[in-house]
Amino acid sequence: MAEHLAVSVHFLYPGVVLKGDAFTENGEKVHEGYVPFTDEKIAWLKARGITTLYYTPSEEASRCLGKDPIIPTTTLEKGLDIAKEVEKRLRENAPLPTKEINGLIDEFVDKIMNIQGTTLNLAELKKYDEYTYTHSVNVALLSLMMGKKLGYNEEQLKIVGVGGMLHDIGKVRIPLEILNKPDRLTPREFEIMKRHPVYGFEMVKNVYSRFVQSIVLYHHEKVSGGGYPLGKKGQEIEEFAQIASLCDVFDAITSSRPYKPAQPFWYALVWIYREQGRSFSPRLAQTFVKELPQYLGEKPIFPAGSFVQLNTKEIAYIPQDSRTIWPVVYLLINERKQIPPRRVVIDLSLEEDRFIERQIFDEKLVATLQQVAQKFLGPEETPPNWKLK
Repeated sequence: MAEHLAVSVHFLYPGVVLKGDAFTENGEKVHEGYVPFTDEKIAWLKARGITTLYYTPSEEASRCLGKDPIIPTTTLEKGLDIAKEVEKRLRENAPLPTKEINGLIDEFVDKIMNIQGTTLNLAELKKYDEYTYTHSVNVALLSLMMGKKLGYNEEQLKIVGVGGMLHDIGKVRIPLEILNKPDRLTPREFEIMKRHPVYGFEMVKNVYSRFVQSIVLYHHEKVSGGGYPLGKKGQEIEEFAQIASLCDVFDAITSSRPYKPAQPFWYALVWIYREQGRSFSPRLAQTFVKELPQYLGEKPIFPAGSFVQLNTKEIAYIPQDSRTIWPVVYLLINERKQIPPRRVVIDLSLEEDRFIERQIFDEKLVATLQQVAQKFLGPEETPPNWKLK
């Protein structure tokens, strides 16, 4: 029987999509599944005093479903089983199942080195308490794809794969009430959480190479020096660990957690891009943002007909499905809040200082922008679902 999942209204944001119809605690249906929430809808829920929504997600094997997966579903499920076995062994103070881990990563590496599919089918959460397992597998797969794009050889790929799989194992020593807390951690709780890289390092230091050890120990360090547990910065953080850090952040942002819905891919990609030079090296951040979106499923990062706000506060229209956060856009409102007299086309991939900051879902604003956009669109360019007066 499908499980009902809860999401806090506090964590809803414009554009979030739940994979099932949303109901109140009393069973009243208040939102359609797969329909983006808007500012108005979120405000309406809060005005009614609704604090939590419940939904039953549809049966999906993957968050990034594609018709041509790079990793077979059977291999993905094997990875989840091994991730569960890793946690079980650690909680029993038993040795890590290194043979199984290494064998799995060998399979992953073979598929990544000889790509025959088109989609990196990241594991979806079947239920929230499986986040630990899906996260480990996803970080391993994303790290391997990053390594592939960076030209890593087979041995280097195995290092980032094993490190990605084991990067968070220290969390088995973190109390569950902190690990699964739905609200923001207190300063004391966060200090406890920050110990997990050291715990993980202690678990692998006599088992795996220093390179894997560095991934486990340094995956929360930042190139600016503001990370933990040691405050390393710049080249003090090995590239393997920086890759794991990038992939860890991307999967965490785009995964559902207890009471917290997943953010869309574009949000995570923009966040990573903005953190270059602070959390991540510019080279690695730009490689991730430019090279990996093509493998994140068949859906576009931004669908045609989207309205977006740029970091310059300009508002633009995306005329075609985009697989990047730097699409070609039509400028609708400039930084002076004026409508340009003629169509202005901007290729964001050629702009150094312009990038998308957010997607617009406010119903009233979208309706207004549709009217503005129509002035610059031919009949064949107007999306059929627009309801223009």
